[in-house]
Amino acid sequence: TFCAYVSVCNQAAHVLNGLALKVEVQTSSQRQMLLNNAPTGPAATLAPAGRADVIARYELREVGIHILICSASYVDADGEPRNLRKFFKFQVQNPLSMKSKSHTLSAG
Repeated sequence: TFCAYVSVCNQAAHVLNGLALKVEVQTSSQRQMLLNNAPTGPAATLAPAGRADVIARYELREVGIHILICSASYVDADGEPRNLRKFFKFQVQNPLSMKSKSHTLSAG
């Protein structure tokens, strides 16, 4: 299982409104949503120097290149919608595998 700790920090001097986080994993064959916390009720806010932290988990089923896609959208102090997206590429290799052999011994 792959786990990622994602932290968003407001370094602005004002409150950010309408904060929504999205975390996805993309492989060569699929793209899977791990987290999508778009606000459904009152808009999520993030105070100055405030943080929003999440842990995303993903069961690794494929070998090869994977891309973790982290997106944040919010409304700044001027009322302008903003989006921030970061990509983190990582390689998944075969896990350790063990093989056993058994031999039957003859009696006598």
